[in-house]
Amino acid sequence: MTLRTTSHILVDVTAIDPNALRREMDKEGVTPTALANELGVSLSYVCDITAGRRTLKRNPELRKKIAVALNVPQHWIEHAEPVAS
Repeated sequence: MTLRTTSHILVDVTAIDPNALRREMDKEGVTPTALANELGVSLSYVCDITAGRRTLKRNPELRKKIAVALNVPQHWIEHAEPVAS
C-alpha cells in the first residue's frame, strides 16, 4: 500500500471584515441603503456583505469603493483569510 501525501500552502487573501464594516458604517451614519446607492449595487448585495455572506475576496475595486464611501483607509474594513492553494 502506498500513501500519497500532498503539501498545501496557506495563502492570505484579503477580504471584507463584516464587523469592521458595520462599525465604520455606524460611526459614519451610513445606512445599507445609502451605501448601496453610493456603490451602485443592490441593497441585498450590501446586506450580504455586512452579514459576511459575501467577502469580496475577488473584488478589490469594490472594497476600495466601500472604503472611499466611508472615508476610511481600506485596511480598516479588511482582514486576511487563510486559504489552501
